Amino acid sequence: MSLRTASGIELLVPLAALLGGIGLPLWLLATTRYTLTDERLEVTSGPFRWRIPLAQITSITPTSNPLSSPALSLDRLRVAYGSGKTVLISPEDKRRFIEDLEGRRAA
Repeated sequence: MSLRTASGIELLVPLAALLGGIGLPLWLLATTRYTLTDERLEVTSGPFRWRIPLAQITSITPTSNPLSSPALSLDRLRVAYGSGKTVLISPEDKRRFIEDLEGRRAA
């Protein structure tokens, strides 16, 4: 197949793969954030969203687990909540993040 002779449909598949291969990682990089409210921890990463009630958080532990997660670093925090659920996050200042989260949970 030559680009000069390819039909629109034949170009659509590689274009979609290219956009997905570049677009999704850029979207994740640009939108990954962690927001604490008085009621919950909100994790946003591209099209993915977690809304975790603070009362359901059972533990926060440091980890370098390489599993896929809304964390832009391997220097992460493992947030356990609910019945066996976890999410890995990587706030810039982990110590301050934990202090803020614990302070909101105690209030």
